[in-house]
Amino acid sequence: MIVQQIGYLKFSQVQNLLQNGDLFSVYKTNKNTYILILNTIDESLELYRPKQDRLPWKAVNGKKITKCKRVYSSNENIKITKLGWNNNEQILAYKEFDILQY
Repeated sequence: MIVQQIGYLKFSQVQNLLQNGDLFSVYKTNKNTYILILNTIDESLELYRPKQDRLPWKAVNGKKITKCKRVYSSNENIKITKLGWNNNEQILAYKEFDILQY
């Protein structure tokens, strides 16, 4: 999946996503860090970032970031924890790359 970084989200912002019914998942990367990805529930992913010098005509090509496995999904009925979050307060968030912004 080609993604773009949103930035860090605080725990209160993630709770707001849950209350609004937004779909997202928290993943543990092969580097033992935790990230949040909006609008996905896939069990495992390979993440890529777009190669900026090839936009907009080559949006299917990207540079590999990491592999990750899902540890939490917003459509499950379990409580979200801050285990593995940066300073137990924030998590790095991504969304699927949108070619229409270029």
